[in-house]
Amino acid sequence: MSPAGDVFEVIDGVPDFTWPPKLAEADGRAREHYDSAAETYDRDIDDLFAMFGADEAASRNAAIDQLHLRADMRVLETGAGSGRDSELIARRLGPDGLLCVQDISKTLFTKALRRLDGCAVPVAPHIGNACYLPFPDNSFDAYFHAGAINCFSDIPRALSEAARVTRPGGRVVVADENVPVWLRQTALARNLINANPLFAGDVPLAHLPVEARDVSVRWTLGGVFYELAFRVGTGEPVANVDAAVHGGIGGADRAPFGAPLKQGPHR
Repeated sequence: MSPAGDVFEVIDGVPDFTWPPKLAEADGRAREHYDSAAETYDRDIDDLFAMFGADEAASRNAAIDQLHLRADMRVLETGAGSGRDSELIARRLGPDGLLCVQDISKTLFTKALRRLDGCAVPVAPHIGNACYLPFPDNSFDAYFHAGAINCFSDIPRALSEAARVTRPGGRVVVADENVPVWLRQTALARNLINANPLFAGDVPLAHLPVEARDVSVRWTLGGVFYELAFRVGTGEPVANVDAAVHGGIGGADRAPFGAPLKQGPHR
């Protein structure tokens, strides 16, 4: 039972922290999809990497590298699926660390738990909704999520939650499919988007929280999957707007809010 009096079911030692109790339509569809696809999920992932001729372990480890992990860190992975990233993250953590893993699909998640059975790091699993994380602020050193972000009902909230539960200075890495704009007119793009419209989804740069610092994005796996990484800061970025700046903007010459900026010299 939560402090607010909400009761959450525990099945085979795994709590179900799904919130809200009635999922948003998009999140409900995602749960139904991954429940029904659980049996063939790993085969489909094998086919995906084979299609691009990619080394799966190398590709996944390159994304995980961006978390800058140490053995004693506390890590949260949401959308763990069948645990293909989870087991790689677990190998980088030791007995003094912690790996919390989550997925929205109970059926698919059982595969992740089997993969993680017997690993050195303590593992804390739960079923839940990545848009509503059941943890206090600053609970983790790093956060990882790969896949299905394009299906979230509230992407801005999910990214804000990721930053909220990650301590200042910690790292957040999220990844999903996206054909970048410079490839949209290619035959590959047309085929992928026709087969799966989620490839036309945007990289969620516009939805990053203000705490995001040192933001980077790169495309991997055929150039049609993005990895978006950032360091968690505190509050909004700040600058001394009263500092002397030559060129007509800044210092005593800066324009008040709502007033037109003074024009600097043209080159």
